[in-house]
Amino acid sequence: MKTQFLRLLVTVVCILICWSCSKNEQTAVTSGDQTTDESAAAGLSAAGGQEEDAMVATVNGLAITEKELQQEMQNLMAQYQNRVPPEQLQQMLPTIKQQAMESIINKELLLQEAAGKNIAPTGEQIDIELKRIVSRFETPEQFQQQLVAMGMSEEAVRSDIERSLKISAVMKGTLSSIPDTSEGEVSAFFKDNPDSFKVPVEIRASHILFKLSPETSQDEKNSKRLELAGIRGLIEQGAEFAKLARAHSECPSSQQGGDLGFFSKGKMVKPFEDAAFGLKEGEISNIVETQFGYHLIKVVDRQEARTVPLDEVKDKIAAHLKSQKENEAIGEYMQKLRQSATIQYASNTR
Repeated sequence: MKTQFLRLLVTVVCILICWSCSKNEQTAVTSGDQTTDESAAAGLSAAGGQEEDAMVATVNGLAITEKELQQEMQNLMAQYQNRVPPEQLQQMLPTIKQQAMESIINKELLLQEAAGKNIAPTGEQIDIELKRIVSRFETPEQFQQQLVAMGMSEEAVRSDIERSLKISAVMKGTLSSIPDTSEGEVSAFFKDNPDSFKVPVEIRASHILFKLSPETSQDEKNSKRLELAGIRGLIEQGAEFAKLARAHSECPSSQQGGDLGFFSKGKMVKPFEDAAFGLKEGEISNIVETQFGYHLIKVVDRQEARTVPLDEVKDKIAAHLKSQKENEAIGEYMQKLRQSATIQYASNTR
């Protein structure tokens, strides 16, 4: 889908969307000739219902069409669809429509800023970004096939890239003056947020799984349980757990000898968790039944609860604080752009 070609500015665009939505929730603002509707969220329709070339808003006199709005909604829905159940996604459509509208407006304001600053990416810059996109496909032919499937031309992709590069250049200028995070800021954040750096008890476990399903008969269950008990007996006699897991386990982890890595409480289903955390390092559980089937569990390692030292997380804290500063700077910049802009919404879109 088209969102494969719009990844250059995902972070910036998400920031813009989140900033705009937070502003809309706080208050309906009229700045300059900007017009708003206090019942914006309530009045949004889910999608469609208008001609593609119908005007849904204007930004400093430039029209935004229904077609653009629907495309932006599709882009946002593509980002949500792997994280949100379909029924919940349908319920979110009014919010997504609002986010899409504000995202388009923010990007248009930035493009107008780019034009005012005479920012124009070169053909070479566009070629470089296009090559990066094409490289994500196994072959250039697959890229072309995807274009055909989406009804897009390569020229349309180049246009998207050009717009993204313009916005990126404007944002880079806005963020260039933000100072790096100091050691004092990092230390203060670490001191003020102690719970964020506490790591609970973790164990590393391996397992052998015999799957069960609702259709599994009692006789088959008994047979699987008996077979797994026999495997446990082999382990007690000195057989290697990992080797038996690779040979018999019906879990994908069998390829790693049943290794599930480190995990803390709350990460596994409760019967499995209760059994695993009740074992000492090197111990093998009795047969444990969960919704997935029968398990034999071996605890391989154990790490007690601890607080991560500052030296281990200082780089992550610095990056987090820098990101916060960037978000604030973008928010302030967009607020200035919107306050000086003439933004008008069609009555049936707000």
